[in-house]
Amino acid sequence: MALNFLSETGGSAAQASASSGSPLGAPSGVCSQGPSARPARECGRSPPVMSCSVIICAHSMDRWPDICEAVRSVQVQETPAHEIILVIDHNRSLLDRCREAFPGVKVIENREVKGLSSARNSGVWAATGDIVAFLDDDAIADPRWIKVMAPSFEDPSNCGVGAAAEARWLAAKPKWFPDEFLWVVGCTYRGLEPGVVRNGLGCAMGLRRSIFESIGGFDSRLGRNGSRLPISCHQGPGEARENLVGPRESEVRRPFNPDQLGGG
Repeated sequence: MALNFLSETGGSAAQASASSGSPLGAPSGVCSQGPSARPARECGRSPPVMSCSVIICAHSMDRWPDICEAVRSVQVQETPAHEIILVIDHNRSLLDRCREAFPGVKVIENREVKGLSSARNSGVWAATGDIVAFLDDDAIADPRWIKVMAPSFEDPSNCGVGAAAEARWLAAKPKWFPDEFLWVVGCTYRGLEPGVVRNGLGCAMGLRRSIFESIGGFDSRLGRNGSRLPISCHQGPGEARENLVGPRESEVRRPFNPDQLGGG
């Protein structure tokens, strides 16, 4: 059976909310904010039909503020995550700090070789949800990320769903930098349309957990490893060539320093 990966991009109220730059408030899906926020199902709301485990991989204490924002953005989802799994990639100090700072979050070690692909595999093997959704440790998920993503998995031909990714420029975006080149910084670019795609944006994508059970995990030879950059930032699990699908109304934001682009 052919499987699809959906690329969900395009304008929406959810995107406007994510790109406004205002702090995340507590949406109706949570009873309170912060690490002790209770999921919506404890407030009498119905849980999603398909459960979603969110996996965040982190490796450096330098990203502590970003990690806190990423975790909190999942805690305040309108549709609550089945579980949040924070995988620490061979950094004992960061592991201890995360376990202390995030009660209710499943904080685990990457028990495979160092690197993003192996860390994601450690998260997948610890997950129990029907869907495993990956969020980068420097990304902030729109409050409707899971709510918009989960229904796409009701179609059995869809193996995965992506999301629009918007750069959070740490300074003014260079005037010379065209939106068609936003793929260079790992974000949604002009020309990327919703529908079936080969590769999803790895900063925020969901996959059926059953895919990993049938074909294995991510290839540990690929992906980031500390300061080593991957040949391709958007590799899929194993050597699979299933197609992916991306979100029309969900979005994540990630920081980027325009000074890294050079030019003038």
